[in-house]
Amino acid sequence: MQIDKRKLPVCIALCVIFVLTLSFLLLIKILSYNNTFLFLNGKIFFKNMVLPLSVLITSFCMMIFIIFKKKWIKISIFVLCVFILLFVKLFNGGFWESDKKYFTFSSPDNQKSIVIEECSWLLGGCSNCYIKSEKNSFFIKYIDCHIGTDDGYRPFSNNDYDMIWEDERVIVEYNNGNGYIEQVVIDLP
Repeated sequence: MQIDKRKLPVCIALCVIFVLTLSFLLLIKILSYNNTFLFLNGKIFFKNMVLPLSVLITSFCMMIFIIFKKKWIKISIFVLCVFILLFVKLFNGGFWESDKKYFTFSSPDNQKSIVIEECSWLLGGCSNCYIKSEKNSFFIKYIDCHIGTDDGYRPFSNNDYDMIWEDERVIVEYNNGNGYIEQVVIDLP
């Protein structure tokens, strides 16, 4: 099996895309093991890995598609690639993925910032808490706290909360959707 010289630059470009995407996936995975995530433009990027996995699969399949000459192999590769991409999309945040909104709050002295990821799906609502890195604002670290609501209520979107900043913690008082005010203490590292 020999590659046509006219297709060699395309194969090299696809190999470079494959290696770069694989390296990026490994970096994001290593960060997520430490509960650290990439935070750009007010959103957590690549938390569910659909886009990098899709690029990885597509570049690999295109490279194989170019290398082989037989029509039945090309059709099989195309069908396999489409099936894998649909599988990745469906089982990595498909239709059940909740709509997420992100809110950034800074301490009164602007020394610390927290990010709240507000989620709502069907009859439930929850929010995850993160702290922004003081060294690099592109990274946030997950903080173990639970902000839960009923009937998919979104207290941060509805401006139905209050934050009290203390030295090493933040007290969040919020409406849980039933008219009850709940309180969560977020310990800051």
